[in-house]
Amino acid sequence: VGKQMVHNLRFTPETGPTAIDEQIDILPAGEEATIEFEVTDPGEYPFECSFHVRLDQVGTMTVSA
Repeated sequence: VGKQMVHNLRFTPETGPTAIDEQIDILPAGEEATIEFEVTDPGEYPFECSFHVRLDQVGTMTVSA
């Protein structure tokens, strides 16, 4: 849910064990979005909001076998 400003979400290209193409393009403040996908390769999958990357506000999804 975007609360005070626009956000987006994407898995950082060329960083995880497998590419995840699903993303949320632009999420206006007050809007909500959900994405669904399946990942079978274990590992670390970094993700980001491009508006916050320069603030080092990024995350990592960990998939275990």
